Formats: sequence, structure tokens, C-alpha cells
Amino acid sequence: MNSDASESENDVLIFGCIKYSFERHQYCCMWSWLLYKR
Repeated sequence: MNSDASESENDVLIFGCIKYSFERHQYCCMWSWLLYKR
């Protein structure tokens, strides 16, 4: 909770998850996104 690099990695993870969720498990990505944005 103090590094920009971490945020960048999270963005990549979320982006990949969203792309994947769009074709498979949308709820899975939503769950991860919610946990990250907590």
C-alpha cells in the first residue's frame, strides 16, 4: 500500500482478469477486483 509499481501490476492483473472473465468466469474477476479495490 505504498508503491506505484504495485498499482501498475494490479492494473495488469485486473485487465487480464477482465479479458479472461469476459470469456469465462465473470464473477471470478469481479470478486478479485472487489478484493483489490477494498
